[in-house]
Amino acid sequence: LTGAGNMNSIIWTERAIKCFDPRIILFVGVAGGIQGVSIDDIVIGTKSYYYEYGKEAEDGFSPRGSAQSYDENLLNLLKKQIVKQDLLTKIREKWGDTDIIFAPIASGEKVIASRGSYSGQILKDVYNDAVAVEMEGYGFLKAIDYNSERVVKAMTIRGISDMLDDKNSLGDVKQKITARKVAEFVILILPYIILTDTDTVEVNRLKLEGMYFNQLLSARS
Repeated sequence: LTGAGNMNSIIWTERAIKCFDPRIILFVGVAGGIQGVSIDDIVIGTKSYYYEYGKEAEDGFSPRGSAQSYDENLLNLLKKQIVKQDLLTKIREKWGDTDIIFAPIASGEKVIASRGSYSGQILKDVYNDAVAVEMEGYGFLKAIDYNSERVVKAMTIRGISDMLDDKNSLGDVKQKITARKVAEFVILILPYIILTDTDTVEVNRLKLEGMYFNQLLSARS
């Protein structure tokens, strides 16, 4: 929906917040794997590093790290529910050998196709705990920060569609397949992370099904 790039992400996230006034907002999509992950793994961001920040002089570019953190309470709730509801087993029954990983994700304005590239080297030297890289997550979090007067919990969930050193002509096809899997994962976890004091998981599931049905009716009318 937002299109590629952190600036687009800021604009569309702000519009979504003002239009829907959400309590929780998720950014869901695909990412390229850097290290410690495999294709089809699900990465839930704990931080977003903007690797483009820095100072450029005659002797080259010096990165100046910039990071935004995701909502710790929401992350802890999801970790707890993944264990309590045995969600990893449910995912593996359908998708095979998939892992759920909580880790930092790097974000910038370009597709990095090699660890040996200039930006790939920056990720290795400066942001060496990032496991994946994408182009929207930092802008998404900045939009949340700009709307701090609203209580909005944020989370980024990414599926690994390829690795930095293994991008090929099937990339677009694989991205669509991985994006569908991540969407299915989000549908699975949503009832467990939007609980209120009076709701139950079953009530939330019915609410979500009702929202989906209403959207379908709107789309067909």
